[in-house]
Amino acid sequence: MNIQRLSTDFNARLHVEQDTDAQELNCLTVALPPYTSIPIVVHREGAGMDALWADALAMVAHLRAQPWREVHPTTVFQPFGIISARNLEDVRREHAIRREMMIGELSLPAHLEHMASISGTEARARHEQGVASLCRALDLMDGAPLPASFPCPPLKALH
Repeated sequence: MNIQRLSTDFNARLHVEQDTDAQELNCLTVALPPYTSIPIVVHREGAGMDALWADALAMVAHLRAQPWREVHPTTVFQPFGIISARNLEDVRREHAIRREMMIGELSLPAHLEHMASISGTEARARHEQGVASLCRALDLMDGAPLPASFPCPPLKALH
């Protein structure tokens, strides 16, 4: 992954970036630091980049409208939205690697104290799961196939 800034619109408070290593640009990610720590993926099967761009701008507007606790008054700090053109498989792979590494961290020494308070059988099972997750993360970094994804069913709005 090699994210490179393409442009900055100071009036719209927006940075536009692109992954220059991507084989194909077929999704966008949206972030509003410091309010979002993990970028939100904007992708619709069969949608072109123009439609995804419109969705990404709508997502930035939605994130800005959230009732965040302000870091500073808007006269001092207004966050920049960041829209990045990416490859969906690369984004999914990064999420899968982070997930496996997070699960694998449960087997590290920082958790040994907690492991001592549970049964030996459960502690071994958790340790083995952690080691397997770290091995899976390494396999994903080496290009192992991702698990099949399921399309998210449309959900009705709750309000």
